Amino acid sequence: MKTILLSLVLLFASLATQAQQLSFPATTCPVGALSEDDAPRKYTFRYANKSERAVVILRVVTTCGCAQPAFSREPVVPGADGEVSVMFHPRGHAGVVNKSLYVYTSASSSPVQLTLTGEVTPTRDRFFYFTERIGDLRLKSREVNFRRVDRRFKTERRVEVANASDRPLRLRVLGLPSCVSFRTEPEVIPPDTTADMVFVIDGQMMDNIPSTFDYEIFIGGTGREPAPSQRTMHLRGEMSPKR
Repeated sequence: MKTILLSLVLLFASLATQAQQLSFPATTCPVGALSEDDAPRKYTFRYANKSERAVVILRVVTTCGCAQPAFSREPVVPGADGEVSVMFHPRGHAGVVNKSLYVYTSASSSPVQLTLTGEVTPTRDRFFYFTERIGDLRLKSREVNFRRVDRRFKTERRVEVANASDRPLRLRVLGLPSCVSFRTEPEVIPPDTTADMVFVIDGQMMDNIPSTFDYEIFIGGTGREPAPSQRTMHLRGEMSPKR
């Protein structure tokens, strides 16, 4: 008998807690069939406050950085409604979509779970990870980090790049200091292929550099030549102590 009474108490407590929560008519939202190449899309979960007191959304926690929530922190008075929106970024998330959001409110310690479902097909861009662009040249980064350069030796760094055009590219560098040499391997980058940009610093030519360096250079020969401000790269690092 005591067990039955305890169960009833817990049941009524659970129902009371649910009644105090915001009511979401739909807790699952289909994103449909997307491609990694699609732009981010916004989805919305509507809610209503069917309780007898104001409820505040404290936070919304997601299981993936690809789903970025937005919501109002203003109190939702009884009878009022609103929405929790989420911006879904398909790039980098090919496959089945099953992303959860947990809505925490002032009415209960138990969150409401919302879910995005669907499928994202892989990108058609095989240079997907080369996120930086200089004309037809694609790069993973505009920074070449030499870290620590020994003044006694030469230090080499390679940057993988891609020719995303239908014509060969022969790169050139403007603003390169005399202590740095540059080449690409191969010298002419065929269309739709990857290559290495190779930078070599001669430490013996850098006696006048006290500790750190940051050289801004400009990349040319990239097919469609963008504005100078969009053609920049940086060579950064620090020098070993003088002996």
